[in-house]
Amino acid sequence: MQYTANKPYNSVLIIQPSGLRYRLQEDHIFKEIRYAQVTGVKLKKDHFRFYFVYVIAPLMIIGYFFIIQEQGLNLINGLNLIFWCCVLGLHFFYKQVYTLSIDKGPLTAEIYMTEKLAEGRKIKKEIESHL
Repeated sequence: MQYTANKPYNSVLIIQPSGLRYRLQEDHIFKEIRYAQVTGVKLKKDHFRFYFVYVIAPLMIIGYFFIIQEQGLNLINGLNLIFWCCVLGLHFFYKQVYTLSIDKGPLTAEIYMTEKLAEGRKIKKEIESHL
C-alpha cells in the first residue's frame, strides 16, 4: 500500500510485505526498514504548539491585563495585548500535524507526516499487523 502526503510535507510511505520504504520531505532517496528491525510504532503530535498556544499565550494575555490595570493603557501595552490575542485566535486556523515514527532498537525514524489523525491511525494499524 502506498501513502503520499502532498505539500508541505512531501512524504511517501510504501508498505510492502518485506518492510517499509519511505521518503520524508525533500529527501530524494528512499530508505528501507525491515519489519524485523521494528520494535515499536508511535503516532506523535506537535507538542510545541500545544504548550505555546494553551499555556504561554493565555498567561501573556492575563499578564498584560494586569499590566494595563497597574500602568494604564498605552500604545505598547495595547499592541502587545492585541498581538497575543491574535496569536491565540490564529491557532484555530492551523491544522495539527501528526508524525508517524518507528522505533528500531535505540534509534527512531520519523517516516510519515499527515494532518489527518484517522489516516495516521490507519497506517499505524497496518504496520502493526505486519509485526
